[in-house]
Amino acid sequence: CWYLIGAEEKNLADFVHHIVVAFQQQFEGFGTDLEKSLSVSDGALNGTSLAIDLINEVETQIDDFTVLVLDDYHLAGENIEIVEFIEKLIEFLPDQLRVLIGSRSVYGIPTANLYIRDELVTISADQLRFRTDELQRLVLQNYHIHISDEQAQEFTEQSDGWIVAILLALRAMDSQGSIPQLTGGTESIYEYLAEEVVNRQTPELRDFMYCSSILGDFNEELCNYIRESKDSARFLSSIEERNLFVTRTEGSEGYSYRYHQLFAEFLYQQFEKHDPSRLAQMHERAANWYKDLGEWEPAIQHKLSSGNLAEAAQWMDQVSDQLYIAGRQSTLTRWFEELTKTRGLRREAPKLALYQAKILGNSNSFEESKKLLDFCEPLLAHVQDHVALANVNVTRGMIHVFNTRYDKAIESADKALEYLKDAKNGNAKIHQKQQAERLKATASHYIGESEKGVSLLNNAAEGLRNLIKQSDGVETQRYQADLAELLTDLGLISLSQGNLLAARLAFEEVLDLLKANRGNHASLAMTFNNIAYTHYLVGSYKEAWTSYSRALQYIEATNRPLVHMGILEGRGNLLMNIEEFEEAKQSFQDALVIS
Repeated sequence: CWYLIGAEEKNLADFVHHIVVAFQQQFEGFGTDLEKSLSVSDGALNGTSLAIDLINEVETQIDDFTVLVLDDYHLAGENIEIVEFIEKLIEFLPDQLRVLIGSRSVYGIPTANLYIRDELVTISADQLRFRTDELQRLVLQNYHIHISDEQAQEFTEQSDGWIVAILLALRAMDSQGSIPQLTGGTESIYEYLAEEVVNRQTPELRDFMYCSSILGDFNEELCNYIRESKDSARFLSSIEERNLFVTRTEGSEGYSYRYHQLFAEFLYQQFEKHDPSRLAQMHERAANWYKDLGEWEPAIQHKLSSGNLAEAAQWMDQVSDQLYIAGRQSTLTRWFEELTKTRGLRREAPKLALYQAKILGNSNSFEESKKLLDFCEPLLAHVQDHVALANVNVTRGMIHVFNTRYDKAIESADKALEYLKDAKNGNAKIHQKQQAERLKATASHYIGESEKGVSLLNNAAEGLRNLIKQSDGVETQRYQADLAELLTDLGLISLSQGNLLAARLAFEEVLDLLKANRGNHASLAMTFNNIAYTHYLVGSYKEAWTSYSRALQYIEATNRPLVHMGILEGRGNLLMNIEEFEEAKQSFQDALVIS
């Protein structure tokens, strides 16, 4: 199962999707449930949870020994979420699966742990170099040409045994079978050979290759659209027949193609050099194609590449809420950083700035978050986006809660509710109202008004349940995730009041929501821990033990040490109560090791 990674695949969702497609080439129907996980709406995709889901798919659907090849991994190895996914996948790799990683560097590959466990085999650049006898066999096998030992030795030395240079040179042979002379470094050799190969094609085929080089995956319909033609099928057949460094993949929507990364980069550079205005036009048309499909990430990337930065910023702003719900936080951050490169461009995307502020707040970067909230609030006021203004104040209020400024949090909640009085009716208004009430409830609890907090949370929960009934798709997932968070707050406040039944009912509803929404493993672990604690408090030790065990199963597949410690401590207390002192001691020792 081969996945040739592209430079445009910069987020975890795309990365995992392409791995699933690679498996589907060999195992029909593989990973259909897993693909649904890629649209979760709880704020962020979880690499660890997705890795465990993939492992479960392999365990249940694949019996034969299988190799997953991740080619050009260096293009993805700097994405922390992808690295976390790969680390967890390799840590729990099923017996029937092996992973082969091709990369220009070891960055992002968990080599240290693998080396310690003696589970790593490396193939160096020297081992990959073709020897003289291997080159002779390759030429004979693929081109039916015999070359002498002297010719093979000379060419092997010139190419340094580099297979890409060898293949390019063989394609650049003249009709007498003479292999080109190679001089210079690896990069100059590659550019020379690639130009030789491309220049041997007809002008029409060359133009097609240039145009399609702007795309990651491409097919006949897409190529016809950007080129405004109907003859792309002919050219796709030509590049495949001539083996011009293209890979074909069969998916649910037919065949798609992709150039080898080095060759795609070379074609793009040539296009940029020879016809930059046509290059911009191709990017503009590709942007519109993906926009019409609702595939906003490639649409905006092409819009940026076309040079139309202002419209790209407006598109970012238009879909920032949609991507935030879908957990594409790294994409939103990348977009925002892109806008900061051009003076004044951030003003075109105030909602994007709002969601970047929320991302910063979620990572405890409160000062940076507050600066962005102060930046976007007057811009949103200017366009009279009252729902977004309410969102600004709810976000600011949550920062106040974290800083224990509960009076300020209540002021922010009231300001949000005031803005919503002028907002147009609709689900967005209702949803934001529930968020403001949740903020006010949490702050009220901390200033000693827990009864008021419980009342507000119950009202907000009922409002979210109604929204869930009226919605579908991604919207439903969003409301379910928000309801789960709200009910967790309600359960914790109920616990503090000694209302154990209300707490357990809230936590059990959270568990149902997480299961329906394929919640991540950390959320499931925390919820099972909360349920276990309510059972423990009323002396239902058997039920408590079962829930603690489930919590540990989920938390061990994550990187949340504080939560892991809390579960072990809770289980240790339970064991103490039933006088299993040795096991209790071990549970506490395990918690200390994690600390």
